Amino acid sequence: MIDHVNRNRIAWIGVLATFTIVIWVAAYNLQIVAKFDSSTGWDLDMLCRSFAALSEGKDPYIVANIGGSLQFPYPIVTAYPATFLCPIHAAWPHAYVMVYLLLIAGSCAALAYFLLHNITEAALVAIVSISAFAAFHALAVTGNIAILEVPFAVLTIVTVHRQRLVVGGLTLGLMSSLKLLPLVGVIAFAILPVRWAQKARAIAASLLTFGAIQWVNIMISGPYGPSFLKQLFGRIPGQQSNYFDIGFGITNPDFIDFVFRIFDKMGIENRSLIASAIGICGLVVGGLVTMLAQRMDETDKFATVRLFGLAYLVCMLFIFRLKPYAFGTLVPFAVAAVMFRERALRYIGYLVLVLMPLLWSGVSYYLTISLIIFLVVAYGLHGYVWSRVPKKLPTPSTPKG
Repeated sequence: MIDHVNRNRIAWIGVLATFTIVIWVAAYNLQIVAKFDSSTGWDLDMLCRSFAALSEGKDPYIVANIGGSLQFPYPIVTAYPATFLCPIHAAWPHAYVMVYLLLIAGSCAALAYFLLHNITEAALVAIVSISAFAAFHALAVTGNIAILEVPFAVLTIVTVHRQRLVVGGLTLGLMSSLKLLPLVGVIAFAILPVRWAQKARAIAASLLTFGAIQWVNIMISGPYGPSFLKQLFGRIPGQQSNYFDIGFGITNPDFIDFVFRIFDKMGIENRSLIASAIGICGLVVGGLVTMLAQRMDETDKFATVRLFGLAYLVCMLFIFRLKPYAFGTLVPFAVAAVMFRERALRYIGYLVLVLMPLLWSGVSYYLTISLIIFLVVAYGLHGYVWSRVPKKLPTPSTPKG
């Protein structure tokens, strides 16, 4: 009895310590956000100018029609819901920051509550989401509408947890229709330990939903539909496509460019060798996810959602464009990737999410480094759980005769 009481006390000390650290880091991030000036929110400005030009009968994909120097990169149909922010932004330029905060914190809190049915931990996850990968800071500075993907990411994870994979595929397709590149994460369905027919239906639902939305966009956009495709592939004279305008370091801290920079620092300029190293790394990481899927404890109700979150993060790690604000969509998947039955293991994942961006903030690729360290820790925690799963004994064969 005494041992049980002592363990509970130690557990509560850990809970309070985790809350204290997470709240402190989140408050630090909110303090930075509070110091914004009038130059912030440029992506939201671009969106509002683009739809204003569209309402005047002008092509929103022509930079000269919308002013400024940023191109309008979104399908009109999927970006339109974000226009509710424009009158708010015009009346109070920084009000969108509060809307973004409510979206990311509320969505992640809802995810934790649906999975754990624990209000205390839901509140903790909400606070974690403010600091995880430094994504909220990037979203608040730019005003980028990638924040709209976060609720759909949560819906996708919840439906996967409830084994409604077709619905999960549909929500992933909806989520991907704004920024397009998140569709790569559909590969995560292939790693789930379910029948191939279920995987195929989920993947088909994602692809068909994504394709249908893009088709509807082309049809509704009228003469501006072809302009969207031209802009996407850099075919508008005098304009560079956003998807080719990659950047590096702070502007595009993706893993592929990060590896190229490391090899350059080492004096290795053989591009084929570097590309091969990235490919081998992808095979190894994918193989580890597959191994975890094969070794999954069928009695663990969170095992499927953890694998899905981990696999999605791995997919995003190897895409060529991963802007700082895009990390916001990764936060719910990161929470899912450490959704262990043991509270202590979950809290380790939360602390890594919160502390890594702070510790590496002076480095050019600190978001990528934070993601890599989180994945390493998540693999380690999965490996720890995996090592405790009893090995399945082979079924004895029935002797003939």
